[in-house]
Amino acid sequence: NNLTLTFVGGKVTEITGSGPGFADLKASYDAGAEGKELFGFVDFGINPNLKIWPMSKVGNWVQSGMVTVGIGNNTWAGGDNKVAYGLTNYLPGSTVTVDGKSVVENGVLKL
Repeated sequence: NNLTLTFVGGKVTEITGSGPGFADLKASYDAGAEGKELFGFVDFGINPNLKIWPMSKVGNWVQSGMVTVGIGNNTWAGGDNKVAYGLTNYLPGSTVTVDGKSVVENGVLKL
């Protein structure tokens, strides 16, 4: 619950949160090797045919309008961070603006 990752200069400087599972997530992050803290990727889902119930606890990056942000390993996305740690965060309902233009607004893809 209330998971917050604070980034400065492309690196995670703080992770806070609460609820079941947070202590395990934080312990796993803390045990990771150097490189775990690096911003790994951002992804915008574009598939209009995939619908996930709004109250679902399942996340999927391909759903149209889904914003996904990750840290750590990003080789699968063409990156060069090979650390054996990665954390993917789904951000449903997000708004993203690039160069003054909304590309995702309240979880709806605007392209």
